[in-house]
Amino acid sequence: MKALITGITGQDGSYLAELLLEEEFIAAGRRAWVEAVLLALLTMEVAGARS
Repeated sequence: MKALITGITGQDGSYLAELLLEEEFIAAGRRAWVEAVLLALLTMEVAGARS
């Protein structure tokens, strides 16, 4: 079986992913767009500090 988990990087999502993988599910997920934007901003900030 397959499962799509939104918020897979959060506490509940990661727990659910582990549980489903133990039950031989194919688990896929996406993280919140806010998290992706913050990661991109942090990456740009670090890159700017290195130059």
